Amino acid sequence: MGVAITTDGAITPTRFVIANVDRGLELWHEFDTSVSSFNLNKAPGKPNSVIIGSPVAYPSHARFKGLSNFIQTMVGDSDEVTIIVVARSVLLPTGNADGSILVGGYTGTSVTPGITGSAAGANIYLANPTSATGSASRNDGSGVATAAGVSGNGIIPTGWSIRSVRAKTGSPTVLTDHTAGLTFTGTSSLQRALNGNKYRIGSGTSAFTGECDVSMAAIFSAYHSDAELQANLDMIRLRLTRLGINA
Repeated sequence: MGVAITTDGAITPTRFVIANVDRGLELWHEFDTSVSSFNLNKAPGKPNSVIIGSPVAYPSHARFKGLSNFIQTMVGDSDEVTIIVVARSVLLPTGNADGSILVGGYTGTSVTPGITGSAAGANIYLANPTSATGSASRNDGSGVATAAGVSGNGIIPTGWSIRSVRAKTGSPTVLTDHTAGLTFTGTSSLQRALNGNKYRIGSGTSAFTGECDVSMAAIFSAYHSDAELQANLDMIRLRLTRLGINA
């Protein structure tokens, strides 16, 4: 892990993260202390995000509310995708209405030729008191987009956790709660149905209005191997230790 500093006219420093594995790195956000830096994408050479509404800053994380206070990124959906997020639900969710999308593209129209309908993009969300869900929209086998989600029980939504979702055409969607040590694998390996929306952090585009706390989030336009994923988790945990987050 490294933190590089560049200057533009020696006026305002711009920090960016050097990930242990940067293959396909599109976005790396770290949230703490100041709302003014919440839009900063620390992935080198990638565009910053936009702050929507009034997220709240805490020493170790940001608090977002679905549809109201969130981060609008400039990252589009991709056939291969890996999302990592350190987050928790503020309150125990009972369904979509009070659930939260931690990172995702939910929901929009399929832009993949030959696949029609509503495409949910790739997402990690908490909408159940005992589980988390990862999804990555796909062809349902008849040319129509389907959400293709995978949920995993044995998870406490209100506890800090590092979670990831990985998906690509030809391989099933994989959701992992790295803190709980649990991995859940979907059933469909059909073609990804890409969503035309840009990804959001802390919100979807409809339905999910719950609050969530997010300490960091990263998006890669690549399907990372277990070893690649672990290399980045190692550096993420170093930061979490400094912040006092046990995940």
